[in-house]
Amino acid sequence: GMGGGGKTTLVNDVYRSQEARRHFDRRAWVRVSQKYTAEDLMRRLIKDLYNENRDILPGNIDAMPCDSLAEVLHGYLQQKRYLIVLDDMWHINGWFDELSPVLVDNKCGSRIVITTRNHDVAYLAVESRVLELQPLQEGDSWILFCNKAFWKYKDRSCPSDLEYWARKILQRCHGLPLVLDL
Repeated sequence: GMGGGGKTTLVNDVYRSQEARRHFDRRAWVRVSQKYTAEDLMRRLIKDLYNENRDILPGNIDAMPCDSLAEVLHGYLQQKRYLIVLDDMWHINGWFDELSPVLVDNKCGSRIVITTRNHDVAYLAVESRVLELQPLQEGDSWILFCNKAFWKYKDRSCPSDLEYWARKILQRCHGLPLVLDL
């Protein structure tokens, strides 16, 4: 979905929830840059998984070749229920071919969540599991805007002398929560 639509915020709320902490043995969150390699992605996943669980990282992780990283990652996640978030993935860039064999379904209820603006990346997943967030409806946009802009006012409501301009601003936000929240 479009940037500012709330994808990362929604997934972050789930990721940080007590339910997710209890349900998953291992969790990792990696923000994917526009330019990345599968090797870099695996290295960052390993570091985040080990750090999240306060485990000691394998030696020379920064010098490990891709096949060794794949072995470490696969071994670490074997028989574990894990949640991995790959946030803001812009393109496929070969990661799927190299990473998907490592992150196989181990029948433990693990989940991989990808946030993206790119439909091609999203549809690598099972199509029925793609969630496309829509912009907020006008009424919901107004409520969010007023809560943020007029938080000092009684009932957080827009003063009548500002309503015309507030609605003009609201139109320019196109229902995007991140824009409305600024």
